[in-house]
Amino acid sequence: MTEVMPTGRVGSAAAAAASFFIPGPIGVRAPGALGGLAAEAEMLSPAGQQIAAIQWRRTATAIGTDNPSLSRVGDALQFAEPFGDAAAAAMTPEDHTPRRISAEDDPCAEYGPRFRPEGFLSRFATGLYIPETSAARQAAAPADDQGLADGRAQDR
Repeated sequence: MTEVMPTGRVGSAAAAAASFFIPGPIGVRAPGALGGLAAEAEMLSPAGQQIAAIQWRRTATAIGTDNPSLSRVGDALQFAEPFGDAAAAAMTPEDHTPRRISAEDDPCAEYGPRFRPEGFLSRFATGLYIPETSAARQAAAPADDQGLADGRAQDR
């Protein structure tokens, strides 16, 4: 199951305006403007048996360091990385030695650089996380995942 809880635009814009006038790393957001992400991941053996699984859910906090966003999926997007980290930690053996990924063999490089000046500048200018300002190339969804890609399906 995957669920994207939409971010409230008006409340997020008010939070961004408030953070502009109230200095400091801790932000305050209106409870109605909080979005989130819920997701599951599993690892299957070659025989199809489940050998590891994780259920994960995170909602933006009213007081904290979650960035407000005008995007309806802004909070969910900023929680995708922590979900990936949690899934990797749950499915990695304790004796595993991490491998270094160089710039030449970075599997994410085809989607553009990790640091995007346009995203940083829009965050600095507006106080909002605006993922749509990124020039990242979007990957085409595989045919069997098309329902998830266009938002029609929530469960698999």
